[in-house]
Amino acid sequence: MHITEEQYASCQKAIAHFTEAIRLSPMMHFVYKHRADVYYQLGELDAAYADYEIAKRSQNPHRALVGMAKIDFCRDDHDLAIKHIDSALHAFRSYRRI
Repeated sequence: MHITEEQYASCQKAIAHFTEAIRLSPMMHFVYKHRADVYYQLGELDAAYADYEIAKRSQNPHRALVGMAKIDFCRDDHDLAIKHIDSALHAFRSYRRI
């Protein structure tokens, strides 16, 4: 994925803000999901995956699981991607019942 220098700078700023929010309140798991999305946009898949792993501990883990599945597909691990999508669907259904 190609991004402009301006977009790259904006992403780096966002990562810094999310990192500061995590430092101040590390139990806000949804912030990890947002930072993971930015890492994914930058192509930093290992960092994104690590943050999605933490984000899936939130009350609505389906979004993090979908992010993990996207990375799995990028890595040609289709079986794991399908597993994460299946988990995301199950988590979403559970979340909607709350």
